[in-house]
Amino acid sequence: SIIAKFPELKAEARGRGLMQGIAVQVDGLAGEICAEAFDRGLIVETSGPSDEVVKFLPPLVIDEEGISKGMTILEDSIAQVLSK
Repeated sequence: SIIAKFPELKAEARGRGLMQGIAVQVDGLAGEICAEAFDRGLIVETSGPSDEVVKFLPPLVIDEEGISKGMTILEDSIAQVLSK
């Protein structure tokens, strides 16, 4: 749903199970998103050969509330970065 909400990312989903990522096709944007999310209290990191993937790796014991909170922080971070 994040990819559909922000088409300007030119992104695609990647991953398996709880290891998920958003491959962003705009140079440098994944790093900016991760930095903004970190400032808001969410730890996500980049991966991929050009650091183009925003990678989430939540704990296996995370509850639905934790996932929801994390996704809200991520969406807010993306919106903030794209508004610059």
